[in-house]
Amino acid sequence: MSADEIADNIDVIIRRLEANLEKGPLNLDTIYVKTTMGPAVEVA
Repeated sequence: MSADEIADNIDVIIRRLEANLEKGPLNLDTIYVKTTMGPAVEVA
């Protein structure tokens, strides 16, 4: 996947999480993305 496609997917996931959680964005503190064998990278 290209970097733009990955960024779009992350954006959709974050928006859906915020919409479904009771306190919205207040429920999310830190978000990481990790490949199967790679290190975790903080994105939010």
